[in-house]
Amino acid sequence: MAPLSIVMTSIYMSTATAVFVTPLLSLLLMVYSITQIVVAPIAAGRLTCKQSSLLALALANKFFKDPLVAVHPAIFVS
Repeated sequence: MAPLSIVMTSIYMSTATAVFVTPLLSLLLMVYSITQIVVAPIAAGRLTCKQSSLLALALANKFFKDPLVAVHPAIFVS
C-alpha cells in the first residue's frame, strides 16, 4: 500500500489524511472484490433461475488459481 499512500500524499493530501484514506480505499477494494466474486454469481443465479454455485465456481476459478495444479501426485502410476 506504500505506492498508493505516496501518490495520495504527494498530490493533494497531508500524511495524516492519507493514513486514514489509504486503508479505507483498501477496504472498499476488498468489498468490491468480494461482491464481484460472491454476490454477483448468486444474484445472477437467482435472476436466471439456475444453480448459482456453478457460476460462483467459474468466477472463483477466474480470480483464484488452484494452488495444487503444480503439485505432483505422491504415487505415480504409469
